[in-house]
Amino acid sequence: MKSKHYHIIIGSILFALLMWVSVNMTYEYTSTFSIPIRVENLPADKILKYSIPKNLILRLKGTGWHLTTISVSGISDIVIDGSNLRSNKVIFTDALIVESVKLPTSLSILNIFPDSLNFIVDDCMSKKVKVKPLINISFLEGYGQTGEFNVSPDS
Repeated sequence: MKSKHYHIIIGSILFALLMWVSVNMTYEYTSTFSIPIRVENLPADKILKYSIPKNLILRLKGTGWHLTTISVSGISDIVIDGSNLRSNKVIFTDALIVESVKLPTSLSILNIFPDSLNFIVDDCMSKKVKVKPLINISFLEGYGQTGEFNVSPDS
């Protein structure tokens, strides 16, 4: 007779847990997100002189439901158009976040790291230099070299 009531007890516990989570998710929390940064459409004859950070660290404050939604759905990558970059250009990340990332209005940005990105664009040059190995090999008696040495890569 007692075994027939287990499903009611388990259902009650699950309902209570669901209600507890629902109430706690209405409170305000802070959470940190890492957003990848990409530079696209950089001309082939140009290169960034110094590397930029791979990620932007964004600290948000909002209700648990909104932060969970952002965590599950993710924040899209920040894409910077390299065709518009000129040397010594500074982009402030708060303006970049506003135009690149669509956040719910109920979320507030507490902190962005780094606060600015410095782009130094330079001409891309390459030079091919032949590799000349300095090798001094001595063989035991009865052994010797057969064929030429191959150096890889050759430049």
